[in-house]
Amino acid sequence: MKPALLSRLRRYAACCSAGYSFLVRAKKRHPRPAIFSSVDVQGGAGLLLAGAVLLLSSCGYHLAGQGRGAVPADVSVLSITASDGSAHTLLPAWKRYVRNHAQDYTVGESGQSDAELRLGGFSESFNPVSFGATGVAVTYHLVFSGQLSLWRKDVRLWNSGPITVQGDVYAVGGPSSIEASRARLRRDLNRQWIHEAWLKLSSGF
Repeated sequence: MKPALLSRLRRYAACCSAGYSFLVRAKKRHPRPAIFSSVDVQGGAGLLLAGAVLLLSSCGYHLAGQGRGAVPADVSVLSITASDGSAHTLLPAWKRYVRNHAQDYTVGESGQSDAELRLGGFSESFNPVSFGATGVAVTYHLVFSGQLSLWRKDVRLWNSGPITVQGDVYAVGGPSSIEASRARLRRDLNRQWIHEAWLKLSSGF
């Protein structure tokens, strides 16, 4: 579960708990107040639970990782292309992932599809973020970002916005060792990016 979603769930749970406690205290102090004329404490708890379900449903989190999400219901074949040169390296792996996980549509070729999913806007930064006593960098931060857009007949239907993943490389050894660690981290972040991009696409957010 993503940290942002987990944090939101925790906040909502705290609000539910506080609301339920208030209802219990209010009923003890006022056995027959007007507020409880049609909804008792258990009913209030039920409403809070229903609110939690509606909150998650309306935000689309019940679709994360599955379902059509951003892909319209009338799309049965989706082509996947690179919108610029920055996406070509990741394109084959992304195609395989979507082909293996999509259940309501298939991945086809351009010109023979109902809609086109474009991959692009990729950037990578690799910068030192902490230094040792001698001033030599001991930690580097790698940030990898890109985005998706869904098109039909040159009309953009949806855009994911930037999808960003990041991690650290600890400087152990010389430049060649650092570069090897960077390459390993890049591969890990590529896999992570593909997973995050799929969650975006399949939820529509």
